[in-house]
Amino acid sequence: MTHVSYQTKALHHVADWYRQYQKPVLVDECCYEGNLPYLWGCISGKEMVSRFWKAVMAGGYCTHGEAFLDPDNEVVWWAKGGHLIGESPERIAFLKEFVYSLPGAIEPTDGDDPLAPLKKVTPEAFEEMRSRIPESSIGFTQSFVWMNEVEREYMFAGEHIARGKVDDRVYLVYLGDFCPAQFSVVLPKEHTYRVEMIDTWEMTRTTVLEGVNGDVMIPMPGKPNMAIAAFAEED
Repeated sequence: MTHVSYQTKALHHVADWYRQYQKPVLVDECCYEGNLPYLWGCISGKEMVSRFWKAVMAGGYCTHGEAFLDPDNEVVWWAKGGHLIGESPERIAFLKEFVYSLPGAIEPTDGDDPLAPLKKVTPEAFEEMRSRIPESSIGFTQSFVWMNEVEREYMFAGEHIARGKVDDRVYLVYLGDFCPAQFSVVLPKEHTYRVEMIDTWEMTRTTVLEGVNGDVMIPMPGKPNMAIAAFAEED
């Protein structure tokens, strides 16, 4: 087996599939930028770019396609090729240039994801925990245990942040729709790091901190589609 290929919008599972199969994970259709009367062919360029970052920052790969109605020919680019007219191609090229500049391949990491331990609990273990926690108990952990498998899946998908790394030299976070004014990451204390804030839509990279490690609070602009990259500095 050379790779794993999924047609999916469940990008919060890319890291799970990477670990499960130990092969490259390719998202070969996460929907298309376009304006077709079908949900799979009418996402915005901004959403297309966001789905790419979610897949790639988790160590996966993603494919692009366009599905704009052609006033002169009902056969769209998705079927015949031609010229790309959407907003996402140049921004996907920006992502590609960034990935190619890294010192190695991206691998997923749970990092400081507070939900990571809960994601690893098996359904059988949840059943066992549920039997020991009174239904009347109040609190996040109790509420989480009492969710069924579908409810937990929705929560993981809604609160997912893609995290990746290149061994201990680069740490990556993509925040997607979240808009924090500051965001905390935990970096190894064996090195110091230079931290960049990346605007994935405006295609800009800005150094915001240098010489940091450990628990680092990063200033953010409070807008969506932002990524963070921490690069190990020369010792």
